[in-house]
Amino acid sequence: MKLEGLAIIFLIIVLPIIIVLSDYVNKKTSIIKQELVYDNRLLGSTRDAIKAFQINNINNSYSDVATSKVDDVEAAANSFFTALASNFGYTGYRAEVMKEYVPAVVFTLYDGYYTYSRFKNTLTSTQDAPLISDPSNPDINVDEEYENNRFRYGLKPYVYYSCQYKYTLSGRIYDYIITYTLDNYITVQGIVDNNYVNKSGYLINGIIENANTYTYNGITFTESSNIEELKEYIGNDNILYSYVKINGVKYYLEPGTGYPDPTTAEIFFIDKDGEKNYSPSNTSDRDKVAKMYNSIVNNKSAYEYYKDAWEFTNWVNTNLSGLTTTSAILKDQSGNVMSNNEIKDNKHIFGTAINYEDESSDFNEHRRKIIRYIIESNLSASISTYAPENPTGSVSEYIMPRISDEDWGIIQSNVCAIGFLQGLTIGDKKYNSYSVIPNKLTKEFISEDDIYILNNNTYYKSNDENLVTSTDNNFLQNAKGYSKIDFQSRKAKESGTSNFITYFPHRESHGSYTSIVGSSGIITPKDMYDYFKNMGIYSSQFSQTINNTLKDKLKEIFYTALGRERWGAYHVNNDTDLSYFLNEY
Repeated sequence: MKLEGLAIIFLIIVLPIIIVLSDYVNKKTSIIKQELVYDNRLLGSTRDAIKAFQINNINNSYSDVATSKVDDVEAAANSFFTALASNFGYTGYRAEVMKEYVPAVVFTLYDGYYTYSRFKNTLTSTQDAPLISDPSNPDINVDEEYENNRFRYGLKPYVYYSCQYKYTLSGRIYDYIITYTLDNYITVQGIVDNNYVNKSGYLINGIIENANTYTYNGITFTESSNIEELKEYIGNDNILYSYVKINGVKYYLEPGTGYPDPTTAEIFFIDKDGEKNYSPSNTSDRDKVAKMYNSIVNNKSAYEYYKDAWEFTNWVNTNLSGLTTTSAILKDQSGNVMSNNEIKDNKHIFGTAINYEDESSDFNEHRRKIIRYIIESNLSASISTYAPENPTGSVSEYIMPRISDEDWGIIQSNVCAIGFLQGLTIGDKKYNSYSVIPNKLTKEFISEDDIYILNNNTYYKSNDENLVTSTDNNFLQNAKGYSKIDFQSRKAKESGTSNFITYFPHRESHGSYTSIVGSSGIITPKDMYDYFKNMGIYSSQFSQTINNTLKDKLKEIFYTALGRERWGAYHVNNDTDLSYFLNEY
């Protein structure tokens, strides 16, 4: 065949194929590029949501109370939609357009999660304002926004990380619910050994008790020796206020009051308006005021934490050691009992053989599986059955995207915002993705990584090698541990005005260049629990020799701060009466 003939065959057969393939590749490349653009927009919007939650959470004294927490979450959800609309070129009222592409925004918190999504209202009428008269029936008022079968956007009820367990041992009935959290704090409610119980606490193995003295990892806590007086600045006052944190709220002592008569103490907290609220001491119960004064100047929260943890852990080990994962009752959205072989793996999750602080323990593996199951099953059903009023017809069906195991690891260990975005057209396909942003600054719970060490006006991460390699045995003599959010900016009213000012509770301190500003001095163990248990194992990572005197002192400072911050944190099952927390003072 002549060369001209081959050229003609090439033009007729091969060239169209090349053109088609080139067009196909260009389209796929364009789709991938557009997906990356959408991913970044979704990621930025989710980050804005978590930033809004952080700001409200840190500056709100009541951010741990359920009603106030709802406000914080709703504000964060609004920030998500505003940012999403802005990122996609919509502003003002057109932000509502993006809601038809968002089947859900999820906020995972300490012991459960909120879903902000569209739902079908089931009210037939309301009696609450604002009300609009129904012309067809003058005796019934109907709010158009809340009318029956109308789709609305809002927060769905809070879903706890809970699981029911039901079994019988030696004829004794066990039928109870355990609510898990992002750490080793649990709540047990129901029938245990034929008796109803409602108990909550931290699980810690390894605490040794002797005559009301509690020793943990070589650090001893007694009622009289582990006394602290914590101080920080408020607003622009050049005054250090002594304080105690109880049930998530800091109570401050007005300087010069309460001594020598504790009943005359003036005690306040910073309310949601940024003002000093003296209601804790404006009461006829002067004995309670005296106890609050004593709790501030003689803070023994760390001791109470290890005491309570020892008592609760012993109770769990004694009463729940017979529980295996096969007794878990898992239900679908319709209430039908389901089988889940991955969760029901026939392992014991409680008992003296279980190390509750080891991330690889059977307890923690089961806890993480329950958290994932609760979120995944409820959210998947919520998204798949989501049927919005969608006049554009852009989304015919919502399907929960597959969340990676790496992202599940983040969700199971942190307060997070999860944003879903679906249905946007990209070429010949529909966009379907999600983004996960953890909140590393939260009062929701205190992890071991949340403790910073303040020493000589410099604060460090607790695994900064500079804390234990000094040749000066007195280097940590005046050091104290605090939650890292105590080094974040706060807002309060300026004295004598209605203006808000930003301040730092530890205004004279600055972050370490080796662990806060930079990371050159950080020792990188598997986790902080592992680090403080086995500090010597990581000696090869230290640039200098470990000073054993400082090592023991750092452990004492760290475990004192961890216990104090956890004992003073808010938990949903805490007694709301302050007298419960003050009964030891």
